Amino acid sequence: MKGGAHLLDLIDQVLELSKIESGNFSVSIENVEPKVVIEESLVMVQTQAAEKHVGLEFVYSDDDMSTLWTDSNRLCQILLNLLSNAIKYNRGGGNVVVSLGKPEGNFSRISVSDTGLGVPKIKQAGLFEPFNRLGRESGEIEGTGIGLTITKQLVELMGGKIGFESEENVGSTFWLEIPIFKDEFAENAPSDEKVLEAFSSQVEEASGIILYIEDNPANLQLMQAVIERLPDLTMISAPNAEFGLSLARDVIPDIILMDINLPGMDGISALDKLRDTDRTRSIPVIAVSAAAMPHEIERGKAAGFEEYITKPIKVQEVLKAISANLN
Repeated sequence: MKGGAHLLDLIDQVLELSKIESGNFSVSIENVEPKVVIEESLVMVQTQAAEKHVGLEFVYSDDDMSTLWTDSNRLCQILLNLLSNAIKYNRGGGNVVVSLGKPEGNFSRISVSDTGLGVPKIKQAGLFEPFNRLGRESGEIEGTGIGLTITKQLVELMGGKIGFESEENVGSTFWLEIPIFKDEFAENAPSDEKVLEAFSSQVEEASGIILYIEDNPANLQLMQAVIERLPDLTMISAPNAEFGLSLARDVIPDIILMDINLPGMDGISALDKLRDTDRTRSIPVIAVSAAAMPHEIERGKAAGFEEYITKPIKVQEVLKAISANLN
C-alpha cells in the first residue's frame, strides 16, 4: 500500500509537470494575504513535523504584511512542498522556520529555513532538475525528485522568483519572491475621482442594492470603496455562493457581482441556480474574476453572465457595467 501510494504520487506529479510544460495550465491570480496562506500551510504539516520531532516556527512583523498578487492555492502548494522537504531532510529535534521579509521593490520574500542535512555544493546545480534526488535515491527518505521542479515552474508562472542557500550538515534556506498587489484605486486616486465624476450623471439617478459574492476580503474592500462613493447605491456581500444565493432570494438585489472561483460552489454553478429560480431569474449578474485566460472568459460569457470583468478591477469598467445594467 505504501509503495502504491508513492507510485500514485509520482504519476500525479509527472502529469502536473507535463501540463505546465505543455502550456495547458492556468493560475488564478488575485490579491492574497500571505499570513493566512502561511499559517494554513503550517497547520497541514504539523503531523509530519511531530512524527519527525521537528519544531515549526513562523517569524514576521506587521511591517511585512504586504498583500501579494498571486494564486493562493498554488502558493499553498509551493509552501507545502518546501515545508515537507524541510521536515523530511531535517534531523530529529531540528527546526523549520518560515519568515516573511520586508517587501523590496515590487516583491515580498518568504523564506523556509531548516537545520537539516543541507545540499553539498557539488550537487547544488542539479537541485531543480526533474528526477534528480542528488544521490539520495537509495536512502530511507522517499521522494520523486519532481517536487522542486514543479515548485520552480509554478513560482515563475506566477511572476515570482525562487532560490536557495545551503550548507552541508548545517541546513538550507529556500526563498520565494512573490509579486506584491498594487491597489490601483488607491494609487490612482486623482484619476479615479475624475472617473467617478464623469459617471456620476449616469449613476446618480440609479438607486438600489448591489450584491457582491466574493471570498477575498481585499477585493470586497476595494469594491466597497467604489460603491460607497455613489450615494444611492448600497452594497451587501456574501463570502460564498451558497450564502449569496440565500441573500439573493431574500433581498432581491438590483444587480449581482460574482467571483467565479469561490469556495464550494463556483460562480457558474451559482448563476445556473439563480436562473432556475423565479425570484432571481431576471437579476443581472456580472462576473468579476481573476480567471482571465481567453477560454475562461469565453466560458463565462457562454454561461450567461451579462458582462465579464477581470481582476484587478478598473473603476471605469466596473462603473460602466453597473450603469449599463441598472439602467
